[in-house]
Amino acid sequence: MDDLPVNQRVTIPGGELRVAFARSGGPGGQNVNKVASKVELRWRPAESAALAGEDREWLLRRLANRLTSEGDLIVTSRRSRDQLRNREDARRRLARCVAQALERPKPRKRTRSRSKSGCGRRACGGGSSESAQEASGTTERLDVGGRPQAIALVDLLFDALFELDPGGLVGVQIVFHGLV
Repeated sequence: MDDLPVNQRVTIPGGELRVAFARSGGPGGQNVNKVASKVELRWRPAESAALAGEDREWLLRRLANRLTSEGDLIVTSRRSRDQLRNREDARRRLARCVAQALERPKPRKRTRSRSKSGCGRRACGGGSSESAQEASGTTERLDVGGRPQAIALVDLLFDALFELDPGGLVGVQIVFHGLV
């Protein structure tokens, strides 16, 4: 069998592909019970020479739910009444499946940078509205996000402060943004 090009980097050697034929249901008239036109194409990516280590790990993670217990990726085709067309269709489908699984998501690019005032509102080091106590360093200020994070963070903070000084919870200011 010929090699199967997947993309510019990966070409599956033809010797690694196993093909099986079976009788196909569906349209075909009298032909349906006589000719094995259904094609089952199997490939074992874990043992393939076509994949480098990093690509192999990525592919096995992405296709984990499609692999058999032996590690075979199975693609079937029974679109046509012709065995040759079904074989080519199965090869195309296998190449498309592997190519899609090898695609890595593009890293997200930040659309705009944070302004200094916006950063102050997001616990990035305070803002321009610091009180006199905060400026003098006598009060700690802690900004927290949503309700679950806030509750967990407050519990941790109080436990840590209580361990250090049981009476030391005076002077702690906790600011909740957008909580009801």
